[in-house]
Amino acid sequence: MGVRTGGNPHSVDHDQLWLGQGGEIFIKTDVQRAPGHRDARRLRPRPVESRIDDGKMFGRGTFDMKAGVAAIMVAAATAASQAHRGNIILALVADEEFASAGTEEVLRHFTADSAIISEPTHEDVVIAHRGFAWFDVTIQGLAAHGSRPDLGIDAIAKAGRFLAGVDELTKKLAEDNQHPTLKAGNIHASLIRGGEEISSYPAECTIPLERRTIPEKTPTRRTQSSRPNRPPGKHTGRAKDAPPFLLT
Repeated sequence: MGVRTGGNPHSVDHDQLWLGQGGEIFIKTDVQRAPGHRDARRLRPRPVESRIDDGKMFGRGTFDMKAGVAAIMVAAATAASQAHRGNIILALVADEEFASAGTEEVLRHFTADSAIISEPTHEDVVIAHRGFAWFDVTIQGLAAHGSRPDLGIDAIAKAGRFLAGVDELTKKLAEDNQHPTLKAGNIHASLIRGGEEISSYPAECTIPLERRTIPEKTPTRRTQSSRPNRPPGKHTGRAKDAPPFLLT
């Protein structure tokens, strides 16, 4: 069957699977799309074309997550073809990088006792991972013609002072209390948007930030520790938060 949320389709199938005295297990992976390289057409070999070299497959998304998708589909089909008890739920979901809307939508329709996620781990056992918070920080200036510095306030120039604070915070987090497995949390500026044209002062500049968090950091502490020094002026922002986890 398929379920849909926010315009992204999610594929779900289920069959009977032997699992002890019976029960339900999720086998899950994501099918997100990643942006291609801006010069992909000129690169050789082309990253969007898969190839097999020395028994290994290469190409955009081969490792994460086409290999995981293929693996769980083969595993589910093999299990379903044999005598079994219990249920297996095969879920291919979108939106893995941001709000996990695909997984949340699937869980509205199905439940399970356990789950296997085919995220590549280089065959290591994963017991913890970082959480994240995404912030949009908008620094506001005042639009004016480039010949009128007496009227204009350059939002992009002021954003530079904010980014310097982000760099200082990055160094501070690296020296903070570290998790035994995940080490330190971190923060980085992912994108920057601002201005309308070269001949005018930019009225605003928006900087999306990503803050990667470690277990035992509460949402309040994550927010408080993610505040670089602000430049003068008005600031607005929005955020999306997902907690880290630790398997004990």
